[in-house]
Amino acid sequence: TRYNIHFNANEAYKETLKARSQGQEDNFSQMLYIFPDNSDSASMQAPGGSFTTTIDKTTKAIKLHSIKAKPRRDPKRRNDEKYQAWLQQKEYTPFMDQVWLLLAKAEFYEANYLRAITTFMYITKIYSSDPDIVAEFQLWISRAYTEMGWMYEAGNILYKMEIAGGAPESQKALYSAVKANYLVRNKEYAEAVPHLEYAIKKEKDKNQKLRLKYLLGQLHIETGDKTAAAKAFSNVYGMNTPYKFTFNAKLQELQLNASRKTSDVISSLRSMAKNSKNKDYKDQVYNTIGNIYLQQQDTA
Repeated sequence: TRYNIHFNANEAYKETLKARSQGQEDNFSQMLYIFPDNSDSASMQAPGGSFTTTIDKTTKAIKLHSIKAKPRRDPKRRNDEKYQAWLQQKEYTPFMDQVWLLLAKAEFYEANYLRAITTFMYITKIYSSDPDIVAEFQLWISRAYTEMGWMYEAGNILYKMEIAGGAPESQKALYSAVKANYLVRNKEYAEAVPHLEYAIKKEKDKNQKLRLKYLLGQLHIETGDKTAAAKAFSNVYGMNTPYKFTFNAKLQELQLNASRKTSDVISSLRSMAKNSKNKDYKDQVYNTIGNIYLQQQDTA
């Protein structure tokens, strides 16, 4: 049935994304990406198969079940605004917007950005009467342009959305993440901070929330606000935080603590290097110690 095709396509999509994310490793010594699957991140080349199955199944669902012929009008509902708006749309299969979205996202994650943009644009025309759907797909288009490095086009979509009143409530979390991503890629770090903070507040995935919290600390470092950076990193670790986040956040905190003597910081770092839990991170610790000595020479 039409629902089975969509279900199978969605399952294939989630499995491929999961396989890709499992092959992804963040480099905490560099600025993290807002989206772990940014085009120039290692995860885009990670193992985990392609999205061909999803693309094939969604294409099949659209061919078999898309209904574009307008239904017979109900004269009794001519004063019903919602009904009249529904009649203006160009697709009448209830779940088809999700099928189109799945197709475009699969094309996006295949790094076939121009094809994904074309699909997203086509969907916005089909569902032009639904502001939530239009906004969601426009944000994906902006993100695709950003991945391609077409920053003017990406920013123009966001600007038009902003002057039109902003993203609808249902898309504000996605807007904040896409906007922050655009600003970070443009090296507009201070401007990105409030958008990233909102994205963190709304993020439901635990691992992604931790990534964004860590990135917030990195942005504060770039803007020269060491106090805010230290606070951001302190919000990263906790009882159930994966150790890679805890270790790197504490490493950053040590370097930002202006109240401690340099000798004390180095002593703490040497203790971290001796800890058996940090055997895989010794290079990072000693690299940090070396950087501190270099900074002392620069300020001498």
